[in-house]
Parts: sequence; structure tokens; C-alpha cells
Amino acid sequence: MGRSLRKRNLKSSTLPPKKPSFANPAEELRAAQQQLQEAETLRQKKFFDKAEVICSHLIRQYPDYYGALHTLGLIYADKGQHQRAVQFLVQAAIQHPRSWITQTALAGSYLNLDSEDLAAQALERAVTIKPDSPEVLITLGEVYESLRDYEPMLTVYKKALELEPDRVEAAWGVSKACIELGDFSQASSVLSSLIDLKHNSLALLENLTQLPASFACENLDSLIKSVHIRDVAESQASFLFVQARASAINGNSEKAWKLFSEANRAKLKILGENNLESSLTSYKQRLNWLQDNTNAGRREPESKDPGFTSLFILGPSRSGKTTAEKLLSSHSGVLRGYENPTISKAIKQTFMDAGLLSWQQTANLPYYLRDHVSENYIELLNFDASKYSVFTNTSPGLIWDAIFLNEFITGAKYIFLDRNVDDLAMDIFMKNYRRGHTYSYKLEKTYEFIGLYKQMVEIMESRIPEKVLILNYDDLIKSPRECFDRMVAFAGLDRQDCELPELGDNRGVSAQYRKYMDQTSNRVS
Repeated sequence: MGRSLRKRNLKSSTLPPKKPSFANPAEELRAAQQQLQEAETLRQKKFFDKAEVICSHLIRQYPDYYGALHTLGLIYADKGQHQRAVQFLVQAAIQHPRSWITQTALAGSYLNLDSEDLAAQALERAVTIKPDSPEVLITLGEVYESLRDYEPMLTVYKKALELEPDRVEAAWGVSKACIELGDFSQASSVLSSLIDLKHNSLALLENLTQLPASFACENLDSLIKSVHIRDVAESQASFLFVQARASAINGNSEKAWKLFSEANRAKLKILGENNLESSLTSYKQRLNWLQDNTNAGRREPESKDPGFTSLFILGPSRSGKTTAEKLLSSHSGVLRGYENPTISKAIKQTFMDAGLLSWQQTANLPYYLRDHVSENYIELLNFDASKYSVFTNTSPGLIWDAIFLNEFITGAKYIFLDRNVDDLAMDIFMKNYRRGHTYSYKLEKTYEFIGLYKQMVEIMESRIPEKVLILNYDDLIKSPRECFDRMVAFAGLDRQDCELPELGDNRGVSAQYRKYMDQTSNRVS
């Protein structure tokens, strides 16, 4: 919207809105409806500014006009202005509390603002009103994905797909959940159905190339050649990763290495070299602080025993955390939490409850507030200790706060995953992350990050050795029963002779790239 128009809107908003004079009320209704329909048509054609002008004009004339409030909220959501979208969608919901469409749209904007709890509440209302709406179920699936809660994510996306078999978003959701859960057979089947529907896209290729080679699509090369890629830097970088992974699946390591290198350079150009250096500097500062403050992490929490063990399974990305968690969750006393964000939410809530800036590092939380973290954590987690004894969490970013979790969470324990450093670095280098992980796009910086991570683990092991177990990824794959028994004993569980799952095998991934890696990286031991 232009500056002069903003001035006109501001000026006119100080005066009572003028309604056009209609001799016939029915004519007034028709005129408003026609304007609203015009705004919606413009929105769908992505003429957002023009649609915004029409809706803003209608709302000045009719402040309680539900249709205009709802559409203006959608316009702001389409423009990525989710704070403003929520403002108008809430007003629309006040006028029409039983509109499941508004509640679903509101949930979508809450989700984009990283407010999963409010999104879930809005969707609960939407489900009550419209229980069999694929749109509601798909948005609910997005909430579960944001919470890394993959089992209910799979359930709701499956239901949406049953209700609307050709719904692409539902199929995506099922395939993504299956990949996260390690059910590559079902993921491959769903993705094949999308190919049959001639729905070829970059997103399809990204999911296809995440599957292990044994589940690779036979016509992957022809699909890559036929897809249209937008001339946008992010899309171009993602396409390079797809091509590189396809070459790796086909066994062409030389071509794969060249494409991976090009893809990582393209992604780093988007994120910026400065962001990479600043993130590593932040990690180093936190590490140095812990090395200087030798008592950090030694204080036992004073909060009451929650009746279960919070088991944090940590390690760098691609180190085998998910594999270890999958193995341990075979035990009936373990509830798998995936990358559950509850502890981070509890810490943030404690900062906010005390009137503090919520972005501060955990080290800065005053001691008198630390037991409040445990209280908030238990309340938010809502764990059923009558069914399970252990709750796992594999969120990789927790490593930088893990030493303090020992001071917050009664009964916390830690399993750290170690892996061959070259395999780990190469596996990271081959992945296109949706957010963060700036270090991953430059191989020598990946090695540097791994070195910093190992130093954090050494601090944890030296200060609370009785609460730390270190496992090697290669051992998990070679001797799963032995590693399972070690984890079970460490977690304080009774031994079980349960059936163990298939774990896959990603050992030795760097072997075919070692000669290229030697030319471009500085290794750490």
C-alpha cells in the first residue's frame, strides 16, 4: 500500500465512517457482497494490495462485517504478515465463533508465529464444528509436525487422505511423517501415488531423495529432468541438493560430490558467511563460559521427583539420535518424544513469568527461578507416569543448555551419540536443512562445529558422570541388543527381551568421498 494511501486511511479513520446511501437495503447488501467477492477474486489472483484496499474500505463502513474481516485476515496471511492476520481473524471469530474456516485460518497464522498451543486450541474448536474436514486435519498435521509429534501427525494426515484421496497436502504429510518414523516402505508408496497423479514438483523430489537407496524411485532421473524449478535462489539451491542426492543414490560419487559442493555454496550464499561465523562464535562463547565456571551444572534441583526419567538423547545432527531413540522405545516403559520442544517452552515461560527477556541464555536465569522451570516443564509435558517410566527427547539444540537442565529437571539423564567424524561431517554436508545449521554448508566449519560439540560432551561427562552414557553409532548398528540393554539399564528400566526394530545402516557414508574431503577440510579427532 502506498504512502499517500496510508495517509488517507489514517486520516479517514479519525472520522465516523460514511455509509453509502441506498434507498433499498437489499441493494446495500448486494453492493457489499459484490465488493467482498471482488476482493476475494483479487486475493486468489495474488493482487493482495488491491484486495486489501477493498476490505479495509468495507470494514470502515461496516466494522462488524464478518466476511471482510475474515478475508482481510487471509490477505495478511498470504502476505506473510501473520501478526496482522491474527488481529483481523480474531475479530472475525468474535463475529462468527462457529466458523471452522476462520478457526483453521487463525490456527495457520498462529503456527507461523510459532504459537503451537494457540494453533492447537483454534483447531480443537474447528474439529468440534467440522470433524471431517480435510482442511482442518491438514492444519492439525502441521501443528503436530511443528511439535515433532510424528505419530499423531501421521494419524491425522492419513484421515485427511482417506477423506480426500487426491489431496496433495495430505499425501505430503503422510510421506513426511513416515520418513521421520522410519517407515520408508509406506513413504515410498505414498510418493509413488503422487507420481501416478502426475504431481511432479521440487517437494516431491526432495522427499523421494530422502529415502534410502533400497527404496529409490526407478524413474528418478526422468522426474528430475521434467520438473520446473522457479528462478529463486532457495529453490535453485534445493534442486542442486536433489540432483546431488540422486547422483549419490545412483553411485556416481564424483558427480555427487561436485553437486553437493555447488549446492552448499549456493545455500551458504543465501544464509550469509557472516551468519555462519556469528553462530560458531556464539557456541564458542558459551563453551568458554562453561569452562571458566567450573561449578555450572553441578547443583542438584530442589524440585520434587516427577515420577519419571527425562532422558535426553543428544548429539550433532546425523549422529544417530533417532536410531538410538527408536531402539530404546522398543521397551514398553519408554514414551518416544522425538525432538519435543517442551523443555525449551518451559524455560521461555519461566523467563516471561518473571518479567525477564525471554531470549536470554539459560545460564542467565536467576537461581531462585530454576525450580520453576521444572514445574513448568512437568505441567506442559502432562506426562502419564502410570503408563511410562521414561520420556525421551532428541532435540539437537539442547546441547548448549544441557548442563543446566541437570539443575532444573529432577531425574534428568543424558545419552550422547558419537560417530565416525568423517561419516558425520559428510552426512551433514549432504543435507539441506530447512532452517539453521549454517555451519553445515562449509565442510571445514562442520568439522569445527563437531569439535565444539565434543567439548560440550566432555564437560558434561566430567561434571555429572553418573548421569551420562556415551554410545557409538557404529556399535548401535553392529550390536543393537547389547546397546539396547545398556540404555535400558542406564535409564533404570527392567530388562526386557522384546523384539528390536530394523535400524538401517548408514555406516561408511564418507568412504567414497574421502579423497575429495581431504582436499577441502580440516578434520578434528
